Amino acid sequence: MKTNLNTALFIPILYLFAFAALTAKATDRSSYLLVEYDRLFARLDSLILKPSINSLYFGDTYNIFRPAEIRKMSPELDIALIKRTQAEIHEGNSQTGLSITGQTYFRLDNDLGFDEDDAESRYRFKIQGELRWNFLQSSLFGRKGRRKEATLKELIDRENFCKQRSDVSDYKLRQNLRHYYDSLMAGVLQHRLRALNLINDTQSYLLSNQNITSDDLLPILDARMEAERKLAAIDGTYPYANDLSRPEGYIVRIDTTALMRHIRNTQIDLTTLRLQMELLEQQASNTTYWRQINLSPFVRYSYYGRTDLPNSKNIDVGMTFSVPINNETHRKRQNLRAERNVIGAQEAYIQQRITDKVSFICRELDRLNRESEAEGKRIVEMKKYIAMRTDAYRNRIGEFNRLARTREYNLYLSCLERLIDYQYRRDTYLAELQTLVPDISIMKFCLSIPLHDTISRNRQ
Repeated sequence: MKTNLNTALFIPILYLFAFAALTAKATDRSSYLLVEYDRLFARLDSLILKPSINSLYFGDTYNIFRPAEIRKMSPELDIALIKRTQAEIHEGNSQTGLSITGQTYFRLDNDLGFDEDDAESRYRFKIQGELRWNFLQSSLFGRKGRRKEATLKELIDRENFCKQRSDVSDYKLRQNLRHYYDSLMAGVLQHRLRALNLINDTQSYLLSNQNITSDDLLPILDARMEAERKLAAIDGTYPYANDLSRPEGYIVRIDTTALMRHIRNTQIDLTTLRLQMELLEQQASNTTYWRQINLSPFVRYSYYGRTDLPNSKNIDVGMTFSVPINNETHRKRQNLRAERNVIGAQEAYIQQRITDKVSFICRELDRLNRESEAEGKRIVEMKKYIAMRTDAYRNRIGEFNRLARTREYNLYLSCLERLIDYQYRRDTYLAELQTLVPDISIMKFCLSIPLHDTISRNRQ
């Protein structure tokens, strides 16, 4: 009976100690979460509500839009192109039109070649040499046209090399933009992910104490996983953002008239097509009917070996000519000019395509400007709201809803992320325009207005 009494007293005491242990553990966990919330709030208040003088975001991007040195050839390539052109010119200038021909033969029968009216025409062998000058085929004619043709070929090759360098420059520009905006996005995401993890830990704690249902975990779990996905997609490791007070976004306006005028005059594809048309026209001009005519003065020396009479020799001077009867030259010029017209039509098509592309990009930039301005207004309002709520929390006696306050900060950070995304997408469109004007910065045709200036003007 005594043993049963001791057991009856021990079990409630055991439950009491277990409950006390669980309560202490829960108290420790609750205290830890409260401390973390206080640290989070203090940190975010210092970053969001502190005064900011210098521009934080987006101010450095316009230094990225610099003209590429695509016209600057390497010394080796520059010298090689010049030497090739000179070699082609020298090759054309080396055509003298001079030719030496000769023949020799023996007669097997002395009677062959006998002329009854001229007995002295009989000979045993003959040696003949001739110097002929077809001056119409010499370098004296068409020298200027050949030089211009070789020069145009060199210019076309230089434009093609510039195009290749421009493609490389475009890749580097996009890479620099991605790196810059990744650093901004990662800096904000890490703050928001820290807040989301804290909310998730709090809700897990509340769920374990049956203060909330498991359904309340899903929205915050989805938001946390989305933030983790964005952060994982960023290549590299970046520090937390050290200033969240005034993100300096920009509104960009483009002078499309000046931009299109510059593109038409300097765009590499258009310049190459114009050079190709000029080359075909020059080749058509170089194709003349005179190049087919053979008009050749000559000097001929002949030596005859005879049997019954002394050997003889003579020198003849004369002119030979041949005039082809065909329409080949005219047809060839027509073919070259028809090809030139095809390239001319292609140039018009490319100009229209560029015009459509610029118009589309400008419309997209206007849309992103409006979205950035709207998000900037939202950030300003959210900052005022957070400042007001911080004062209210600071002056309030007793407890307050820390989860709700954390969600307020998360909303502000989400606004920053969207603004960064809008500005990045805007700059990628500017990068596309930069490929059309690689010799000058696209910002020469842009008017950049700080976002806070447009917001201030709209509020007045």
